Amino acid sequence: MDIHKGIVDNNIKKEYLVYGHSNFIANNPDVIKAWAEIGLKACIIGLESPKDKDLIDFEKKTTVETNNKAIRILQDNNVDIYASFIVDPKWDKNDFKELQHYIFDNKLYYVVIQPLTPLPGTEAFNRYDDYIVKRAQYELWDMQHAVLRTAMDEKEFYREIRNLYIKTIFNPIRIMRLKLRTAPPLFSKKYIRLLTGCFQIYKDLKKAHKHKDYV
Repeated sequence: MDIHKGIVDNNIKKEYLVYGHSNFIANNPDVIKAWAEIGLKACIIGLESPKDKDLIDFEKKTTVETNNKAIRILQDNNVDIYASFIVDPKWDKNDFKELQHYIFDNKLYYVVIQPLTPLPGTEAFNRYDDYIVKRAQYELWDMQHAVLRTAMDEKEFYREIRNLYIKTIFNPIRIMRLKLRTAPPLFSKKYIRLLTGCFQIYKDLKKAHKHKDYV
């Protein structure tokens, strides 16, 4: 709030994108409201999962209830949400459907969906013994390739992630209905650039199961 005061006192006119933790947002709605009034347009937030069990396993120190409260506070203040989610390699099709329902029920548009990646050097890394990507294969530790063995067939696993992107982002009807502050107009250069970036992710995921072929 000291920074907020400095911006107001100096009549600085800017737009802001911030990283936020759901606990902070849920406990400080007044801070979000104050910043939204001076230009906060979007917040990157790790919601990670629609299930409390996953949040505990991922050691995220939050709950689905807290995440939902944070979503409401941001949306009530017209702050767009850039949400990231972690896909557990143990998931099946029903788990992916549950995530899709959560995204739609909470009117989320900008999403990043990443396979669980316990990074080397962290405590979580030593918790697993079913790695399918070697530690030395650095180019595959990119939050896009599954480094742990998946319960589903790998090709099907990546197809489910791609389908989530298609239903969430490759859907012009959704972007019109959600009335996002940072959404570019349909058919504008910015919108085409957004879709181009998403399409690149789609292409990368389409061949991700072939990682053994290019390592």
